[in-house]
Amino acid sequence: MYANALLNAFTIIAFFLLVNQPGKHIYAQENVNETGTSIPSNQNLPNTEASVASMQVQWIQLSLQFVIGGLVAGFALYFANRLLDHYRRPILRIAKDKSPVLRAFHSEVYSVSSPLLGAIPSIKTKYLVEYVANRIIVRNDGRNAAENCKAVLRIDGNEEKVAWISPTSGHTMTINANSVEYVDLCAILKGDQAQIVNDIRTEVSKLPTSGTNSYTKQTEVYEDSIKARTEVKKHYQSPDALPRVIAPTEDGWQQPPHRNRILAPTKAQIVITAKNAEPCVVDIEILAQPVDGRAIKFI
Repeated sequence: MYANALLNAFTIIAFFLLVNQPGKHIYAQENVNETGTSIPSNQNLPNTEASVASMQVQWIQLSLQFVIGGLVAGFALYFANRLLDHYRRPILRIAKDKSPVLRAFHSEVYSVSSPLLGAIPSIKTKYLVEYVANRIIVRNDGRNAAENCKAVLRIDGNEEKVAWISPTSGHTMTINANSVEYVDLCAILKGDQAQIVNDIRTEVSKLPTSGTNSYTKQTEVYEDSIKARTEVKKHYQSPDALPRVIAPTEDGWQQPPHRNRILAPTKAQIVITAKNAEPCVVDIEILAQPVDGRAIKFI
């Protein structure tokens, strides 16, 4: 934009100078003396040369004035636009005083859909575990919308995208001027790991893998039960197999819990970037034990 403005200014100046360039050929007027005899034109040559020199000086002065004026105007326009952009730029920050916001949600460990199993009261056809999500508030204190915002959790030099709540497009977010949006940064398990894992294994073992259909009197194989048993046996052998602290992928929270990013207690950084704003970087610590449901603290 600024380069085009400068180019237009110089084009106008060049056109003006071309149109107003004084003539290069000066024709001397023939003089006649009192007797009617013509005076040779070369007798006027000194005056003509002086006139040409004077006009050339004036032309150079005029050219310099327009060139300098054009440069001043172009640079003034450029810096004025830069100052305006700086004044109106988006300014991203994380509201530490109001973050994290806690939100409970459930993650599904297994689910079976057979209607015959659902009719048995002692059987859990779906097992859910509760997590407490830690949401970060991201503010835009600028005068323009922050476009194409991305949220990243940086740990030991590795960067992993985390999820916006209701992203604008794909995995990115537009944050309007003087507005806020939320990032699901991580979540912590509610309850005791060992007890929950033991309960999962107990409940999945109650799922029958086959049964007799009361209408057809035929034996049916419950594929969902077999799959649930296999998955639990594969992923939940020990108490710590159920992740305590997890972070969402850029696509949001995944089910079952082990499909999310598993976090260990450590120091990390939250990085918020935008197409048209300076990045916001904040240091945090992922806690080994929650404090009032909070899995992180700001450093």
